[in-house]
Amino acid sequence: MPPVRYFGFKKETSFGTEATDSKYDITIAESVSLDVPDDPVIPLPTLSAFPRGQIAGYYANKGSFEYPIDIKTIGYLLYFGMGGYTFTSGTPNNTHEFYASQSKTLPSFTTRVGKDTFEHVFLGTVVNKMNVSVEDEVAVMKTDLLAKKDKKDNIRTTLNEPSGIFPIAFYKVNVSIGGTDESPKIKSWELEYDNGIKEDSGRGFGSRFPYAFYTGDKSCSLTLKMKDDDSSILEAFWGDSSGASESSPATFQVVTTFDAGSAGTMTVTFPKCYYKKIDTSIKGAEPREPQVELGCLEDEVTLNDGTTKVTTPCYVKIVNSETSVST
Repeated sequence: MPPVRYFGFKKETSFGTEATDSKYDITIAESVSLDVPDDPVIPLPTLSAFPRGQIAGYYANKGSFEYPIDIKTIGYLLYFGMGGYTFTSGTPNNTHEFYASQSKTLPSFTTRVGKDTFEHVFLGTVVNKMNVSVEDEVAVMKTDLLAKKDKKDNIRTTLNEPSGIFPIAFYKVNVSIGGTDESPKIKSWELEYDNGIKEDSGRGFGSRFPYAFYTGDKSCSLTLKMKDDDSSILEAFWGDSSGASESSPATFQVVTTFDAGSAGTMTVTFPKCYYKKIDTSIKGAEPREPQVELGCLEDEVTLNDGTTKVTTPCYVKIVNSETSVST
């Protein structure tokens, strides 16, 4: 039998309760580094120069998963990473809305990683960080993961691979800043979403393994590399058209659309941004194409129903044929 490699996932009914099979098994991927923890032992005190014994200590898996995104599967990872979710059925496509959750815990899932001759199973997997980026090739997502514990299972040769998926190239991405289409100026785009989970946040007496993973101080940022041929970015950074003053930086909305054709669309909205770090330096006769970091603040967003309001630094709407990703 040839080597079989895949990344499978399925939502759990409760943290660490194994979900059977996989919702999807992804085979078009960059890497899966979710693995056993480093040295999860408690060294025993000794009067000798070197350790003479150890016992089992706190155990929590960690690692990452990186793959070229598609409209069909990214919604599941956004749900696991953001927590807030609303589903609306429609014809012919359904609408999925993702936003920051105020809960201290996130939805967990069982991860199944095919490693050639065996399946490495991780229970109680949660997303700590999400990074979505696109530059000169296809859009890629990297998730930093934590898990409660792991075990071994038989490798599967019959996989539930998503059908009809296509990676999204840079020329299928459009960006507007403050209501103006700035797509021709954008050279790269990168979203960073951090749930601030500490690895030992779920440690407690009575078990070697975590009881849960709790979110901490969260953060959201957007980094752009873009052509800068005037002083508009500098003025927004100042919050003043003439120079630095006591004014606060200007705030504005950034909307990015990922177009997957007949498979659907994903729209990422940052409702209230400001220029956090900019670069106005020059080098020789080269055009100015600085990398700028945008801070993303919480703001009120009205959902697709026109009534429900949520507060979030990032709001994602996906329109595709998938049913609810929360079941």
